[in-house]
Amino acid sequence: MLIIHHLLILQPVVDVSINVMTQVFRSYLAELSMDHLSPALKKGGIKDLLAFFPPNKREGKYLEEHFRKEGLPQVAEWWTKKQYAALKASLIKELHEMIERDDSIEQVVSWNFSFCRMSLYQCRSSRLSNLARRSLLSLKMN
Repeated sequence: MLIIHHLLILQPVVDVSINVMTQVFRSYLAELSMDHLSPALKKGGIKDLLAFFPPNKREGKYLEEHFRKEGLPQVAEWWTKKQYAALKASLIKELHEMIERDDSIEQVVSWNFSFCRMSLYQCRSSRLSNLARRSLLSLKMN
């Protein structure tokens, strides 16, 4: 009973955070572009928009779906680009480290295959999942 009461109280609060964030973004973007909102979020210390979503919906697909449904596709696209850039930076960093360690070609290919597989399952954004899927297919062909 206590758990149900707790869930009933918390759920509206979570929805409020998403709705407030959406209204703030809508107002901001009515006057300025996403190019201005992005640094404002960074300056404000907001690193992850998923933190505003309920724990069971902290995936990219829910974020994209929400902002597209709310008529703010530029937020969804910005977030996807940001995730893509982080994924790309991580991949490049690890490949540079492997080259510096003189890892064998087999190790690099094996790691790349594993990285792409992991990215495919972790990335909830359709654009990022497609990138990982293409990388996997190209590795299988080689």
